[in-house]
Amino acid sequence: MKKKFKNRHIWQQMCLFCYIVLPNALLPATMSSLWEIMLSIRVLTVILPVVKVLR
Repeated sequence: MKKKFKNRHIWQQMCLFCYIVLPNALLPATMSSLWEIMLSIRVLTVILPVVKVLR
């Protein structure tokens, strides 16, 4: 019973670690990808009217 409780505590620590560390590790990647997506959307919104006008 005690061993099970200890394992549970380890699991809680791991979950806490994942909650704290993973977002911090993923944040730069997600931010850069979001920035790229926003830029591409902006470029598209600029290009599409130009293409329509040229046609």
